[in-house]
Amino acid sequence: MRKVMLTLALVVAVSCVSFADQWEDLVNSALEGAPSRSKRKTSSGRRLLREKVERVREIDRRVPILIQHTEYAQAESLLKEALKLVVEFHGGIKHLDVAERFASLGIVYMASGDPRQASGAFTWALDIAGSILGAADYKLANLYRFRAAAYYHEGRYKEAEDDAGMLLSIAASTFGPDSPQAAEAREMLRKIYQR
Repeated sequence: MRKVMLTLALVVAVSCVSFADQWEDLVNSALEGAPSRSKRKTSSGRRLLREKVERVREIDRRVPILIQHTEYAQAESLLKEALKLVVEFHGGIKHLDVAERFASLGIVYMASGDPRQASGAFTWALDIAGSILGAADYKLANLYRFRAAAYYHEGRYKEAEDDAGMLLSIAASTFGPDSPQAAEAREMLRKIYQR
C-alpha cells in the first residue's frame, strides 16, 4: 500500500512538473519571438505590435463563444496563441494581461473537466498577479476561488482549504466579515470540510 501511495505521489509530481514545463516552454518561445526594443520603435515594429494587440482582442471575443459551444480544444489553442502574443508584446510574463490569459486557460480546463491542468494555469495566474498586486489583493479573490475549486476536484483538499481560507481572509478584510463575499467563502470552506 505504501509503495502504491509513493508511486501515485511521484506520478502526480512528475505530471505537475510536465505542466510547468509546458508553460515555461510556451513562455520561452514567446520571449524568443518578441521584438527587440529597437525594433519596437520602428514603424514596422509598431505595426507588428498593433497587429498582435488586434489578434488578442479577436481571440478574447471568440473564446467565450467557443466555451459556450463546448469547443474547448479550439478555445485552448486560441488562448495559448493569445498568451504567446501577450508575452511577446510585453516582453515578459510580469504583466496582468499575461495572468489574465493563464486564468482564462484555467477556466477552459475546468469547463473541459481537467482540474489538474486548471490548477496549474491558475497557479501561474496567481503567481504573476500576486507578484504585481500582492498576494492578499482583493482582485485575486476569483483566482483563489477558481484554484480552490480545481484543487477540490483534483482531490487536493489541503490546498483547496488553503485557497478557500485565503479567499475568506480577502473577502472579510475587503468587504467585511458579514458580507456576501465572506459568506460565500465560508460556504466553500464548509463544503471542503464536509467532503
